[in-house]
Amino acid sequence: GLKYYTFDVTGKVTDMSHNPIEGICVEAQGVRTTTKADGTYRLKGDGNGETGPLFINFTDLDGEDNGGKYVGATRRVTLTYVTGAHGPYLGLFSVADVDVVLTTSSVITPPSIDQPVTLQ
Repeated sequence: GLKYYTFDVTGKVTDMSHNPIEGICVEAQGVRTTTKADGTYRLKGDGNGETGPLFINFTDLDGEDNGGKYVGATRRVTLTYVTGAHGPYLGLFSVADVDVVLTTSSVITPPSIDQPVTLQ
């Protein structure tokens, strides 16, 4: 059968001043949750196939409602086997303390057509 696994990721999202950010969308493998008032989150779901690195996306979907417009981030994490493998089920994998610091966005004015742009 098709291989699959369960993942359990926990962490905290804060701003540059170490203040927790509520309402940040945390998503991986099509599973979503949002951060609580203390900035913490727990993301549990199922993954298909082999357990490779898990990419977790952090997105501010509510605009200014949580105190600012935060720039999104993605984290690549390595899952650790916990228990339960049998047959095509590869078991429960987890990673803790996936903490992220988000910065607020600033408005960036694109250059007008007549301004030269130096590519690095």
